[in-house]
Amino acid sequence: MKKLFLILCNEAAQQNRKQRLLAIKATRIKKNLRRALTAIALSSILIIASQCTVSGQTIFFEDFESGIGNWYADNGLWDAGIATVGPQAAHSEENVAGTVLDGNFHHNANTRIISQSISLPSLLSGEKIQLKFWQWFRFSDDNGRIQISVNGGDWQTISSPVFDGYSTNWTQYVTDLSAYADSTVRIAFYFRSGNYNNDNGWYIDDILVEKKVVPFNNPENFELGVGDCSADNGLWEVGIPTVGPMTAHSGQFVAGTVMDGNFHHNANTRFILPEVTLTPLQGQAPTLFFWHWYRFSDDNGRVQISVNGGDWQTISSSVFDGYSTNWTQYAIDLSAYVDSTVHIAFYFRSGNYNNDNGWYIDDIRIEGTTDSKEIPAPFPESTLSQNYPNPFSFSTTIPYILTQPAPVELVIYNAVGQRIKTLINKPQPAGEYEIQWDGKGNNNIQVSNGVYWYILKVDSIIQIKELVFIR
Repeated sequence: MKKLFLILCNEAAQQNRKQRLLAIKATRIKKNLRRALTAIALSSILIIASQCTVSGQTIFFEDFESGIGNWYADNGLWDAGIATVGPQAAHSEENVAGTVLDGNFHHNANTRIISQSISLPSLLSGEKIQLKFWQWFRFSDDNGRIQISVNGGDWQTISSPVFDGYSTNWTQYVTDLSAYADSTVRIAFYFRSGNYNNDNGWYIDDILVEKKVVPFNNPENFELGVGDCSADNGLWEVGIPTVGPMTAHSGQFVAGTVMDGNFHHNANTRFILPEVTLTPLQGQAPTLFFWHWYRFSDDNGRVQISVNGGDWQTISSSVFDGYSTNWTQYAIDLSAYVDSTVHIAFYFRSGNYNNDNGWYIDDIRIEGTTDSKEIPAPFPESTLSQNYPNPFSFSTTIPYILTQPAPVELVIYNAVGQRIKTLINKPQPAGEYEIQWDGKGNNNIQVSNGVYWYILKVDSIIQIKELVFIR
């Protein structure tokens, strides 16, 4: 009897271990797939953004997919190609420019990667010239900065602050080049390292110089991606959160410190909105509203403002610390800045010790100004519901509702982001729908057990939910 008992206990323990391993594997799969599907969703949404916002004139673009091209390093180190360290993947496609693509930078580096000459056009009223690029960096006691040479002159630093510490993800940086309109310039990414520690370094991708009227989306819900917002020292990104709040306050996308993990130590970074002139409506006071979710340890967040290009000032009466267990709305009176042109930023700083999920922002709006308006939904609304049964073994039902006629695509993706089954791809009239899936792919072969995702795309607006197949 004792022997039988031990056998049964051993079998139970093995079963528990298997279940724990399956749970861990499922969590990893879900995390990786959510990141892949965020990229898929954003790529579709960017098509919408190009149709719904003010288009710009591209002056210069570089993604290094053809190699280093006409760029050059003035003192060694920099190269272009596939990164096997650091980010280990480009922001888009395959290639990046980086300090070292397959190892750490060396001590006492002092080097720039320099663009070809770029002719900047003159500007009309309301137009700006912007430099945008995506970066990933990991420094120790070292830093990077953006520099410009105008009409063959000396190098000037145009990034503020310098980039230091490290960013755990690709982030967008935006800076204004309007002061150099009607000039010929070169852009440089300047890296300098010290005598002691070294690390992966600095990686650059998707460099864009464009002329346009920069919109301030009011309200801003991030459903069209990061737009013209900027992370001034890494960390901040726009996407679907898989930690922290797990869902947006509305829609699917939020701005946050990290979408799929904890923030790192010694972060010191702002998420900066495009500038806006606070012209008040008669009898009303401009007021900033936003929704946020946060979880900090010994760290904090605050809201700041830069007036007419001046220094950053904290305008939130509270320093956000501790944690919030749900989305909450916060309001700030902006009456002191009436008729000024301002940038608003969400400033996050972390310490040396504990880290946690971080800070997530959604549904930003400024009321009481001439920019206060509701943005009409450019596409028909739809509702995607959870499939049932879930998990399933033989067949499951996916319900959704269309409020207006629209082109519809309903697709199943597997754990590595591959398209497995297209269930619907055609225009449909308004109504309620229930689509069956039998667990087979487009090749009519039964799929493997695991976590899958189904995506409903209505006029390129995307909704995503997960399902589990077990047989």
